[in-house]
Amino acid sequence: LNSSIKIRQRIMNSNDEDLKQMYSSWVEDKELLTAALSMSQDDLIENGIDVVALSQKVELLEKNISLKSELFAQSADSRTVSWENVKGALNENEVAIEMVRFRVFNHVFTDSVMYALLYVDGNKRSEPKMILLEDGEELENRYLKFYRNSIKYKIEDKYSYDQFWAPIAEEIGAVATLYLSPDGVYNQINLEAIPTPDGRYVLDNSNILLISNTKDLFLNKIQTKVVAEKQYAMMFGNPQFYLQTQPGQPLPTSGLTRATAEVVTPLPGTKAEIEELDDLLDRKGWSTDKFTEIQANESSIKQVSNPRVFHVATHGFFKEAAAADVSDQEYNENAAYENPLLKTGLLLAGAGDILNQTQYNYNVDNGILTAYEAMNLNLIEVNKGQF
Repeated sequence: LNSSIKIRQRIMNSNDEDLKQMYSSWVEDKELLTAALSMSQDDLIENGIDVVALSQKVELLEKNISLKSELFAQSADSRTVSWENVKGALNENEVAIEMVRFRVFNHVFTDSVMYALLYVDGNKRSEPKMILLEDGEELENRYLKFYRNSIKYKIEDKYSYDQFWAPIAEEIGAVATLYLSPDGVYNQINLEAIPTPDGRYVLDNSNILLISNTKDLFLNKIQTKVVAEKQYAMMFGNPQFYLQTQPGQPLPTSGLTRATAEVVTPLPGTKAEIEELDDLLDRKGWSTDKFTEIQANESSIKQVSNPRVFHVATHGFFKEAAAADVSDQEYNENAAYENPLLKTGLLLAGAGDILNQTQYNYNVDNGILTAYEAMNLNLIEVNKGQF
């Protein structure tokens, strides 16, 4: 998503009208492809859509856009960013960590996995340091399983703090803000939600902000950003997941059993979250739009247009690859569903109905914003702000 936003901005800021038109065509064809992937074979024939040909057209457009925008992209990103630059972008009580997962090399690459956490803080005289986590295999297997099981079965998590967080906290100490560019298993866990020995959570003692790359801290500070004329925020929360069906009760025509139908738990706390954020921004003079319950739908989220703050509070998901004997007819007819961007996304109003209807065809109706669709959202990249 971050890359898509940057590419879009580069193209729209260029003087190449052909490139702009090509980009608009690509976005439109991607939307058409998304709709086509939700159709049955009969629907595709009736509408005269060839999914394979459309997929190839989208891919070719993307390649041409990449080729045409390459020189512009290179000129935009030619700056070399050093650790001193990153350090200079930090306040005194802030730390930035660049995490690198690697296999140990001993004449040849071995199966041993380690994590190097390279970090720098905002103190004027400090230099980069490193935290080395040597038991990467244990983190990625044994302790990741413990972490997941503690959430799934609602049991006490006795290991995650010591294994995933304590080595970091003991090294950097108490800091106001930690910017983390994660790698490997750290992309699969929520550090802030790990329970601490005192019965609280990491979130209660540490403000952790995830970033794509620590160089972005510097680039965001020096680059001139396109900012809306007025401070504007769009907020989504507490979607009404079931509009037509009941939790765990699949549609009669879906072919799913009660055992396989997904049950999406409501999120009433996110409504309070949205209301408090709305109140906070209003006191600061911001203009806001908030969408909850039935209004927190996919159509509204696709209308987003360059807000200064885009806040979404809902469930996210990722679906593993389908089994060979999956009964979802549309899925079996369409090999394009192997695209992982179509198997991950955000649940919005009506998402429960879709999960009651299908196991893989998430675009059969409005309710689930897939990652593939999210790449088309009209967003701008702006400086990190403080309220």
